[in-house]
Amino acid sequence: MTAMVRLADYRPYPYDVESVDLRFELDPDETLVTARIRYRLRAGEPLQDLVLDGRGLRLVAARLDGQAIAPGDLQASPERLTVKPPSETFELETTVALQPSGNTSKQGLFFHEGLLLTHCEPEGFRRITYFPDRPDILAPYTVTLSADAARFPLLLSNGACVNEGSVGGRHWRTFRDPIPKPTYIFAAFAGDMAALAGRHRTASGRSVELTVYATARDIDRCGYALEALKAALAWDEAVFGLEYDLDSYGVVAIPAYAGAHENKGLNFLGVDLIVAEPSVATDEDYELVRRIVGHEAFHNWTGNRVTCRDWFQLSLKEGLTRLRDQLFMEDALESGVYRIDQVRALRRNQFPEDDGPAAHPIQPPAFVKIENFYTNTVYEKGAEVLRMLRTILTPEGFVAAIRLYLTRHDGQAVTLEALFAAAEDACGVDLGQFRRWATQPGRPRLAAHGSYDPEARAYRLTLRQTPASPAAQPLHMPVSVALVSPEGVRLGAETLCELKDWEQTFEFADVPVEPIPSLLRGFSAPVSLECAHDAAQLACLAAFDDDPFVAWDSLQTLLINEIRRLAAAWRQGVPLQLSDVVESAFGQVLRDETRGPRLRALLLGVPDEPVLSEGLPEVDLDGHMAARAFLRGEICRRFRPAIQAVYQAQGRWAPSDLTNAAVGGRMLRNAALDLLVADGDPHAAHACFTQVTEGPSMTESFEALCILSHLDTPLRTAAFQAFYARRRDEPQLVDKWFKAMALSRAPGAVDEIVGLADHPDLAPDNTSRNLAFFGSFFRQNRVMFHDLSGKGYAFLADRLIAADRRGSGRPGYLMAQIDQWRRYSAPRRDLMRAALRRVIETPDISAGLEEVVRRSLGD
Repeated sequence: MTAMVRLADYRPYPYDVESVDLRFELDPDETLVTARIRYRLRAGEPLQDLVLDGRGLRLVAARLDGQAIAPGDLQASPERLTVKPPSETFELETTVALQPSGNTSKQGLFFHEGLLLTHCEPEGFRRITYFPDRPDILAPYTVTLSADAARFPLLLSNGACVNEGSVGGRHWRTFRDPIPKPTYIFAAFAGDMAALAGRHRTASGRSVELTVYATARDIDRCGYALEALKAALAWDEAVFGLEYDLDSYGVVAIPAYAGAHENKGLNFLGVDLIVAEPSVATDEDYELVRRIVGHEAFHNWTGNRVTCRDWFQLSLKEGLTRLRDQLFMEDALESGVYRIDQVRALRRNQFPEDDGPAAHPIQPPAFVKIENFYTNTVYEKGAEVLRMLRTILTPEGFVAAIRLYLTRHDGQAVTLEALFAAAEDACGVDLGQFRRWATQPGRPRLAAHGSYDPEARAYRLTLRQTPASPAAQPLHMPVSVALVSPEGVRLGAETLCELKDWEQTFEFADVPVEPIPSLLRGFSAPVSLECAHDAAQLACLAAFDDDPFVAWDSLQTLLINEIRRLAAAWRQGVPLQLSDVVESAFGQVLRDETRGPRLRALLLGVPDEPVLSEGLPEVDLDGHMAARAFLRGEICRRFRPAIQAVYQAQGRWAPSDLTNAAVGGRMLRNAALDLLVADGDPHAAHACFTQVTEGPSMTESFEALCILSHLDTPLRTAAFQAFYARRRDEPQLVDKWFKAMALSRAPGAVDEIVGLADHPDLAPDNTSRNLAFFGSFFRQNRVMFHDLSGKGYAFLADRLIAADRRGSGRPGYLMAQIDQWRRYSAPRRDLMRAALRRVIETPDISAGLEEVVRRSLGD
């Protein structure tokens, strides 16, 4: 197995790079890249060999300070170039040959959908030329692109175009980016694209030219993305005081591509992250476009201007920028309700990482392949850790900390420690204990219990944290608390309890009655809460708490407890009976029209795996699914008229209406439809089919297709056929069709899903479609993936091996479910382990695939 890379072994590179000059003679079959790079030995370093990274390169020529290099002073291989420098300062010129059309890794320079483009994060630049390909090497770049003018009329790179010309059917453009940057945000593009232009005027009065590039087919659907970019740049100025630094900003929509790259001043995004109009995009898609466009724009400061010293600091840019995009979205939407969406995703995707063999801190101590650590932990938990920091510092203090951090380290490559130190200096706090969040893996548990003294009118709340591992130390944990009366009335202001010991007691004075504690308001810490609330108290919080997260989470907890109780009865063969308190709580939610439609929609959602099994030693998949189906069916039967009324009341919104009321209304309508089909009523299934075929917006049509995908009815097949036939010429909608098929839980769907791997529309190079299909099935289909036949596990093994042979993908991304194999009983456990064994025993698998599979197996 390839040797581990360890954080403790970090050493600065012995040479600085003063300037980079690149010339590309672009052609899909063979591209020549000539690099002229000036190096300077760092102060205090002895003169030594220059060792440069490469990957699959063929050296054509090399010169040192304009002279031929003596044979003994140069050693070249596809993976490395070693040169004996003549002095402390010198210029190395190399020419290498690349084959973009044969590059299936989608790293470096590759040919895709008639386009030539680059993807350099994390280590793709070494596939373009020999270079110290690490994030702590920053340099200004001058880039010249030359290509066939008819085939590739648009040439783009970082920075401003300073010269251009044409000769003999080829044209060229030279770009200069004066701001030093690391290799991973280098960009080059050649293709045929239309443009949509706009302008942003900065707070200081500068005019920035904004351009979205897309195919002629899609360019008229890019207006929303352009407006989102304007909004993001304005928000960053207004909230953080951060002004964009170049005179132009480009965003390129790449067809059939999964990814979003924050290349300096020239972002590359998949079409589905740019194109949005009601006939092809759902409300969720619109929000995703806004969030991702914002995320990449925010990287200009948190990632590009101040970058990572090494890849162990990945969360410094991704966790921080993820938090910034969340705050951006919260300011545009109902912030408390949008927070629920974030927590749902965290529990669904990141919590299982914490609970399995892939558990790691946001700053991992070691890795084999950094690609395997672009994880939910680094991104989502990283954002949660920095959100806690914001809570402790206050929002105003957090802004001051970020501004000091960016001012102090502008143009530098730094570590998480630099951010913590800036926060301490800006706000005068001690974050020594808080730093443990960055280095301790797993998720702590938070237990809470209280006692009330009626004579003293005092309430004492005891909080206790349980570590995720025996070696863990107590964390600095912000716990937002409010007290609620048994009638649901707030008793006093919200309080921030900063838990620093294993156990602490916090006292609340002048409390008139024994309260119900409202805990982790706004989900103030990424922990699992163990609270002694009984069912009636949970129902009270669900009905009356003014914190949207606590209201939603209380009902979720009530339903999880009910499903687990029903599952135990199902296992014992005892007749199932819905409890009165659950029926009453659900009825209250349905009747309450004082809350916004988006929150009401979320409250109507019944919890699913993996949340149902969170904290349990074994996943009772069959019991939980049987109990969940019973609970949904009972709710449908007992409240059908009320649910039907909600469904009908929310059908008035125009497809182009993207106000919070309209988006929430459509969301609530779909939530009601999902409940209406739960008892097998054929009329509800027909209503679902009608919404698929006649729904006025893609939000309604696609969501109805997903709902119908789980039903055992001929209408399911008819709906899929109708959706595909009508929209097969829209690539984004074909992606959605594959996604809905992959998520199906209908009886026997596993055979249908596995068979789709040979569908002619599922091309290996179409990374967005592959992600929609394979990612949805392997990560999110909690039922069919675990079909007792083992076909889902075998399908995953086949996919991991095939993708590895193409050199594409991050294998760990597809292993979220199978990583939990130890928590399942036989035969599922044995079948999953056998599938993993088959992968690891396959000859010549890559080090990256070997790393994640061995970790899963515990080898």
